[in-house]
Amino acid sequence: MTVMTHAKSFKTLRTAALIAMAGMMTATYATSQPRHDQKPHENRKTTEQQAIREAVARGEVIPLPKILVIAQKAAPGDIIDVELEQKDWGLKYELKILTADGRVRKVDINARTGKVVKIGDD
Repeated sequence: MTVMTHAKSFKTLRTAALIAMAGMMTATYATSQPRHDQKPHENRKTTEQQAIREAVARGEVIPLPKILVIAQKAAPGDIIDVELEQKDWGLKYELKILTADGRVRKVDINARTGKVVKIGDD
């Protein structure tokens, strides 16, 4: 397998993973009680995921697919990491993008407004 073929395969896998993540974030589910067999940190993670899904459903957080478009316009390249973080002023998406020249750019986007807050090198 050539390096280029390997890179294309990796890009396809990463794209599939991002699409799956976007589907999970935009889907809404009924709130359920935490399972008793889960550890406390698993309950917290499940609760956080439910809160994010509900915020997306209420329109308080922009869905990930729209954020990906905004990030690509701000810093073209391959998205290699996405996080949703709580800040004093609200939620922000933090994306890491591998540019064509090999740099990794970090793009922070306000999760409520879609405004690019910061672009920098990682």
